Amino acid sequence: MDGVKCSDAKLRACADSIRARLPEVESVNEQYSLERKGRANKLHEELQSAIGEHRSSLQKFQFQVFEYAKVASSPEDVEMLTTLAANLHAWVPEGQVSAQSAAELLKKLSSF
Repeated sequence: MDGVKCSDAKLRACADSIRARLPEVESVNEQYSLERKGRANKLHEELQSAIGEHRSSLQKFQFQVFEYAKVASSPEDVEMLTTLAANLHAWVPEGQVSAQSAAELLKKLSSF
């Protein structure tokens, strides 16, 4: 779960950084559309990369949990999986906020 939270934090940091640099793109005169688009594309690619890393982290976590669940047999294993499920359930709204924020930012960057 720590890996998922870490990748989520990285995605948020990336989105915040891009959001802070977005005014630079917006400040380029609209007459220089190629310049604006080029700068926006660079930010778009950076965000896409962070989203890809986040997705990969979630997929790895999912795989590990499913593999562990296949062999879990003791009460301690079941308790650990129950705790893990509860932690994941508690984190999901936070993760959804990160995903929604990144999606909105991608949409904005695509408009240049």
